[in-house]
Formats: sequence, structure tokens, C-alpha cells
Amino acid sequence: MKKNYFLGVDSNNRCCVLTSLASFDVLMENKNDIDSSDFNYSATNWCGCDDIDRTCKLRNLHPTGRVLKLSKGITHKGVDYDCGHEYSWAFTFDRIMEVK
Repeated sequence: MKKNYFLGVDSNNRCCVLTSLASFDVLMENKNDIDSSDFNYSATNWCGCDDIDRTCKLRNLHPTGRVLKLSKGITHKGVDYDCGHEYSWAFTFDRIMEVK
């Protein structure tokens, strides 16, 4: 199945890259039932959050202009590994941007 790529964006305009098997339209239809299990997190930057423009440039992603505002924030938790060290992180986003 095709993976769909999105940006999870927080209130400070930081973001993380999300992947899902559901399309943006399906997410929009089910926006009240979305939670963290609907996405996989794709680390491209420090601590799971970064500037939108930098993330788009690094991943060659292009926002479509479609944004889904969530009624409640979704938190992703995980661990980044750097030079043998573990850094735990948590990132909460309240918007989903469709990218292509």
C-alpha cells in the first residue's frame, strides 16, 4: 500500500514528519478519531521537531496548502540515538499538513 506523508505541526510552527497508510481525505473524514497510532514517526531532525521550511527542504516535501486542525493534540514519544547516547523526546502536534 502507498504511504502518505504529512507534517505534524505544533503551536510554535515546529514539525515532525509523519507517515500513514490513510490519505489526507480519509484523515479529514475521521478527524475526531485520530490518535498517535494512526501515524509512524520518521526522524529527520533533532529531538523529533524542527522548522517546517528546513524539514521540507531536507526531505524534498512540498506542502499542498491543505491543513487539518485537530480538536486535541497528539503526542508522539520515542528515543533518538546519537553517537551511542539515547535521548528521549515527546512531540505534541495539533495540526496536520498534507505534503507531496
